[in-house]
Amino acid sequence: MRQIAKRFIAVAMGAVLCFSVPVGCGQGSGEMGNNSETGTETMSDAPENSSEGVPAYMTPDNSGDATAERVPVLEGREPYDLLTQSWQAPGEETAAPRWWNQTVYRENLLQDPPDMAVADKHRAVKDGSYYILAVYDNVRAQEEGIDTLYYLNRIDGDTLETECHRLYLEEMNTSAPLHVLSLDVAEDRAVVFACEWDAESSQPEGYYAVWFDREGHMESSQDLLPALREARLDTEDGYLRRLAAKWDSRGYYCVEGVDGSGLYAVIDGEGSLNTVLDPVKGLEAPVVQLFHDSQGRCVWETSSYQNGCNVLWGMEGGKQVKLFEGDHQGLRGRAVNAYGDLYYVSDRGALVRWDASCGSCESLYLGGGGAFGDYEAILQSSNGDLVLFYDDGIRDYLFRFANEDVEQVELTLAYYYAGVEYSALIASKELCPTGTWTWEEAVDLLEKLEQEGRPVHAVTNGWGGTSALSGSNLLCGFFLRDLEHCSLLDLENGKAYFDTEEFCHLLEICKRYSEKENASESGNTVMNDNIGAETRKQLKQGEILCYTPVGIGLADFISFSEDMADLGEDYHVVGYPTDGGNGRFMRCTEGAAINSFSYHREAAEEFIRYIVSQEAQMVADAPVRRDTYEERVVKSDTVYWTIPGGKMIKVYAKSDKTSYLPEYLELLEQCTRDSGMLDMLKDIIREETEAFFSGNKDARAVADTIQSRVQIYLDENR
Repeated sequence: MRQIAKRFIAVAMGAVLCFSVPVGCGQGSGEMGNNSETGTETMSDAPENSSEGVPAYMTPDNSGDATAERVPVLEGREPYDLLTQSWQAPGEETAAPRWWNQTVYRENLLQDPPDMAVADKHRAVKDGSYYILAVYDNVRAQEEGIDTLYYLNRIDGDTLETECHRLYLEEMNTSAPLHVLSLDVAEDRAVVFACEWDAESSQPEGYYAVWFDREGHMESSQDLLPALREARLDTEDGYLRRLAAKWDSRGYYCVEGVDGSGLYAVIDGEGSLNTVLDPVKGLEAPVVQLFHDSQGRCVWETSSYQNGCNVLWGMEGGKQVKLFEGDHQGLRGRAVNAYGDLYYVSDRGALVRWDASCGSCESLYLGGGGAFGDYEAILQSSNGDLVLFYDDGIRDYLFRFANEDVEQVELTLAYYYAGVEYSALIASKELCPTGTWTWEEAVDLLEKLEQEGRPVHAVTNGWGGTSALSGSNLLCGFFLRDLEHCSLLDLENGKAYFDTEEFCHLLEICKRYSEKENASESGNTVMNDNIGAETRKQLKQGEILCYTPVGIGLADFISFSEDMADLGEDYHVVGYPTDGGNGRFMRCTEGAAINSFSYHREAAEEFIRYIVSQEAQMVADAPVRRDTYEERVVKSDTVYWTIPGGKMIKVYAKSDKTSYLPEYLELLEQCTRDSGMLDMLKDIIREETEAFFSGNKDARAVADTIQSRVQIYLDENR
């Protein structure tokens, strides 16, 4: 597998991607970006001392002096209460005296219980900590059903360490199941908002605010549904969507109505309706978000693109009070501190501090990438650092930013999506006993099956089993997939042989099968949650000639094991049709390279080494190291594959309870890298064959045109 690792480095070094690891200070002399998968910062490839890519407002003060001291952001400041003191509109956005840096990246924040997958998550920020309530479906014996378990994770904003304990929501003892809709935290205690839903009547029986003690046991609860109904903020059919609900430190609940009006019911601690808050106030297409100020009091922000404004509201004396109205800002969320600062990511992707006490507005970090502003929450630690929390649907991760040198701070890179995937086919040993075939043999086999009265509906199950193949895709993606080792090309002597009867016949075959496939009622298209099982069934029933593995990418160890276990010993992996290779290919899912203008070449080289280290590869989807695979496969009575965070996924095994890892590693080592060097020729073939597949030209005319163009290309590139 070390050969694969070396091959990965070779591919990475050839990739058109420049980066430097986050060492040194500030944003250098190039515009910085952010790679949300690696936690690294990207830099433009302009030579040193070049002004290309430098923001217009960058000054020598903020360009990154390695000897500059950190500028304190909280020391010596007086508290400023934004609910009682006036707001100043943000002035023109300027650069901070010194650029902030990304100092830490960390992921897999949840402490998952073993053998369970997250079904849902709810989040809250309170007192410098970030909370994630993870909901798990714990499947018991089939006849006994499913237990729903709740675990509250608290990530400390200073240490970034996670602690976790279970919340015993079942202690509510409701007659109907509870569904958690929202989370808040007050006085270091969780407040969970949950709906009791009667499935038979399709009506809510209660909408509860449930308080838990520090050990996770239920302390008290309050039914808020009567107050919601009194405020007429429910719907006629009783539907409850995911509600935004929070506890206000002054002693009442703020619950978003379920009627889509954007109104909020303010309910006291005894469950009685206090008032109905209207943060919309006639705005068109408003977006309302609810957050806490530094003292735990609720603040509503209404953003309307059509009206071009943002309005912030609070509560004072039981009445709604407008705190501020300004120009529109499309925001995901804000962090507010006790000194009048609001932190957020602006429309243009910069991390911004708006001091509402005086109106100053500074860019702290220029961000990078469309996902930078798509954070779940943002908080400020006790020393003034900012932490942005994300969830990409697979894992929870964070970035911490500070106005200090990155090299002075420990950088924790816990993950990198660097891996390999194989691309091959699975076919019956009866039909393809040797494991390799030529395109001529594949055509002969299709015609033989037709003559025997058992024709296939389609050659293969499409790419990933989700779409029927067009004639040109079938030609170039299957029969001519390995064009480098194809009888129609002699690359050594620079000769092409597309003006032959054999190629014209191949065109007819591709047209016939693409038309038959698209005309079939079921065809080869499978659109459900179990694509692999359905397409393997098609293979075993003789509906398709061969099977294209379906995995995270093209294939991975988990899907490979499932394929082998389902298909059994009568099927095996074969390559794409080829006249010289084995037709099995590999591609790298990510790559990294060191640009010749790198400002920190040694550090960048160290990062490349980190990418292929066992530490990093232990959490990759498809590692590039043999020893990593062997380490991550846990063998006992059941075979498990270890994924990030230490969670283990059950993997299909052989009848003797051993894994398919040896076969999978052997397959990977047989694969060759798909260089893509002949993609230009495939583009020529696709372009010209469209006229044939659409019925505008016959096969002979198209074959002659392809022969002419390909031969000219070969002559010009010898």
